[in-house]
Amino acid sequence: DLRLRVDALNSQVSSQEFEIARKQRLLQVAESKISKLRKRSSSGGVGDGDSKQFHGGRAEGQRAITSLDSLDRHSLKEISELCGSPLLSFYEDFEERFFDELAQDVKQSVHSFIRTLISIPQTSRAPGMVQNFLRAMEATLRRHQLWRDCDESELDDQLDGFETYILSFPGVSDCLYGLSADSRQADASLQAKLESLWFVQLHHLDLPAQLRCSPFLVIAINELCSLSEVQAPAHKIEIIFRTCQIILTMLSKMSETMTGADMLLPTLIFVILKAKPDRLKSMIGWVEAFRRPQRLSGEKFYYFTQFFSALSFLEHCTAQSFSALDPSLWNACHPESNRYKQGAGRAGNAEKSVEHGRGRSLSL
Repeated sequence: DLRLRVDALNSQVSSQEFEIARKQRLLQVAESKISKLRKRSSSGGVGDGDSKQFHGGRAEGQRAITSLDSLDRHSLKEISELCGSPLLSFYEDFEERFFDELAQDVKQSVHSFIRTLISIPQTSRAPGMVQNFLRAMEATLRRHQLWRDCDESELDDQLDGFETYILSFPGVSDCLYGLSADSRQADASLQAKLESLWFVQLHHLDLPAQLRCSPFLVIAINELCSLSEVQAPAHKIEIIFRTCQIILTMLSKMSETMTGADMLLPTLIFVILKAKPDRLKSMIGWVEAFRRPQRLSGEKFYYFTQFFSALSFLEHCTAQSFSALDPSLWNACHPESNRYKQGAGRAGNAEKSVEHGRGRSLSL
């Protein structure tokens, strides 16, 4: 009995040590991200390119550095939990099985499918092909010695791993992602609209001015900038989810009069305007077309629909959509608009202005 108690105690200590080591790794990743972010901010930008900058250039960059320097240890730990871990926690386990010598037959099947996928003349067939392949792969995995002991949740994660591997494979997105003339035009049109809204500030969205000083705002913008760095739909949804979680954490610390749910959408609109990830319209269609249907629901997809609502607002907004906006400023930046158009209402009530976006499919 004593030996059992000692073993149990050793097991508990080992588990605690593992958790401490995990949190230390996350903290190191978060500190590394913030260090890189400070370097980017010193040149006036918070993203990886010239287009991903705060309006105001170096002055805004210095403000970002000041806010990052104000992070206390507790906030840093919160950030490490939000964005210090791998984008997809299950992917390491997927790779361990997929690259096992016993999975050679599965790997050959996947690579053969990828070769077929990138060579099809009609890219409109690709989403159906991917979904059919994953359904067939599910049946294979249930019989395979490396996967047959997985429970349903683990099997779902493994299928997500296959989806991510296929759609992140070099050359796949180049052949399938937003290639049509309509997609390119829609992306360019939305990007131009975002660029034209450079003057929008927090008060135009009924957001409290103190958010500008929050380091979480800088981190949320930078997190969203990384949308352009990943290809798989699961990765893109995860980045949007993390961005929203960072925003909600910030709002819980800053606001005493409004709940995070009330302020999430207008804050997300502001973050999108400052990050300006590219090819956003194509991204929405890409996620909807290629993400496994079973995964187009739940908490993370809810935040994806919030992101879609924010894009819908920005795409259709007019001068009247913003609070306390000088009409001459709007007209100067939008010469095609010589007068107020009937807008969607104030952005603080943006849910009303994008109701049409919620009531229809996400396809664009």
